[in-house]
Amino acid sequence: MDSLEDIEAMMTRLRQNIPAALSGFPITAEDLLERRGQQRTDAVVLSGEIGGSSIRLVLRPSGTEPKVKCYIEVREPVITDPTVARIWAGVVVSELEAYARNI
Repeated sequence: MDSLEDIEAMMTRLRQNIPAALSGFPITAEDLLERRGQQRTDAVVLSGEIGGSSIRLVLRPSGTEPKVKCYIEVREPVITDPTVARIWAGVVVSELEAYARNI
C-alpha cells in the first residue's frame, strides 16, 4: 500500500465483497465499524467453522504505517497425528494469506 487512499479502497472492496467461503469454510463476517462505543474500529473479522476446525481473519489498517494488517488463526483438533494437523493448518494459512494479498 502506498497511501491512505489505497488502504481505504482495499477496506471498501473487502466490505463490498465478503466471500461466501474461504478454504472450504463458510464465512461469517463482522464489520467492527458497525459497533458502537469503544469497541468500534476500522476492522473486518471473517470467521468460519466446520466440525471442530475453524478459521478467523482480522483485517485492519495499521495505525502507524501505510498498510493493512491481517491476523490469521487456524484451529484444527489433533485427533491422531499432530503432524497431519500442522500440515493441514499450514495449507489453510497459505490459502488465507493469498486471499488477503489479493483483496
